Amino acid sequence: MSNNSNFILGIIAKNILFSWICLCIGCSDNLRLPLDEKQTATILENKGYKINQNTLKPGQHIHTIEFSTKTKYEIDDLPLICKIPTLKNLSIEGIDFPYFSDHAVRSCARSNINNFMLGKVKFQNNSFCELLKQKKTPELKLFFYYSAINKNLIECLTELESLTSFGLDGDLNFTDDDFCAFSKKSKNITFLRLNYSNLGKKSLECILNFPKLTSVMLQDWKNVPMAEHFKIMNAYEKKYNRKIEKMINDTY
Repeated sequence: MSNNSNFILGIIAKNILFSWICLCIGCSDNLRLPLDEKQTATILENKGYKINQNTLKPGQHIHTIEFSTKTKYEIDDLPLICKIPTLKNLSIEGIDFPYFSDHAVRSCARSNINNFMLGKVKFQNNSFCELLKQKKTPELKLFFYYSAINKNLIECLTELESLTSFGLDGDLNFTDDDFCAFSKKSKNITFLRLNYSNLGKKSLECILNFPKLTSVMLQDWKNVPMAEHFKIMNAYEKKYNRKIEKMINDTY
């Protein structure tokens, strides 16, 4: 057999082997992340992801990744992103919540991510709820900014025993009854942020249901005057016999 024939057969064999490996471990043409963080950041930035609020600076590790309207998200991205060991914060802004495959949910549930920031997001599937329920972390932090939270997600929030920080700015679809039900079951929250809120006095009073608060931020409630905020915080400190950090403001 000629050398050319051997060379061609060698290439074919390598291609067959690569195809077999991909079949076994799930290769993706969409996104392959190298071990080097700078190269990883460049690949993600080219797909429209924001790294560390802007870009990866020399000497930094990747700690925050943001999805936005400019992100060219593909379904195979997330399992690989969640394997970044230094990643702690995942931010999603201005989009419908992307569909996460079962593989993506499992991968991110095992990741080091514990802080989720969701701004102007529409939740049209249960991917985020499934991820949260499987997440094993001692401290889970969730912050919603003008996001249309559906009933399924509201019910999901009440099941998260590891939830320690919760923020809700602009409470789309969140009623007083929803918040009070949430307050009765969320026993481990230490930080609570409720800003630009349409919630009423009933919700304010339900803050008394959180037994472990150490810090509370209340700003610009449309239906409750600021004086009532101070009154309920004083009642909280009296009920639990301890001082907490209070950040109360009204710019209306």
